[in-house]
Amino acid sequence: VDLSRNYLGDEGVTQLSAFIENTDECKLRSLNLSYNGASASTASLARALRINGELSELNLSHNEIGRKHEGEG
Repeated sequence: VDLSRNYLGDEGVTQLSAFIENTDECKLRSLNLSYNGASASTASLARALRINGELSELNLSHNEIGRKHEGEG
């Protein structure tokens, strides 16, 4: 599934993660979430994908993963 450049942000990635985690029929093999403005939500995505277990390709490039934002320690 290619969802790149949709700017889902953390809220959208969190909702997608909940769907993946709670849907037995979701058997993703490839997921492209590049250029979506995701940061903290990637932890919920990791949990969901561990449960789903079918994914062999994941693209999270060009997101905000691991970057500190203004006001954070």
